[in-house]
Amino acid sequence: MTQDSRFDTRDARAAWNAAADAWEEVVESGADFHRQDVHGPALFAACEPVSGLDVLDLGCGQGYFCRELAQRGARVVAIDLAEKQIAYARMHEEDDPLGIEYHVMVASEVSRRWPDRRYDLVTACMAL
Repeated sequence: MTQDSRFDTRDARAAWNAAADAWEEVVESGADFHRQDVHGPALFAACEPVSGLDVLDLGCGQGYFCRELAQRGARVVAIDLAEKQIAYARMHEEDDPLGIEYHVMVASEVSRRWPDRRYDLVTACMAL
């Protein structure tokens, strides 16, 4: 943590980079019961229908939710502050191209990076 003992963006980035390998394993193995059977289906139900929508996914991690959105017909741009999480997301995109755009950045940078871009839906699955 930083010297002033507040948990900040740098700390969050470091924590999610450190957890990336374990997160990838848990999510992709199906061991995350809540993602598969509880909050995942509820989030999709809240977002549907997504076919044809431009979607921004904030805090995308290794891309699980983005891939599901894209498979349902959404055009997805996804961001995460952790480089290692985005590396996993891009690896999945290479293995199974769905047209998802992945960027390493924090959510507060979105309007500066794309001041004129508009989205039909913004998601933040498990991100604050």
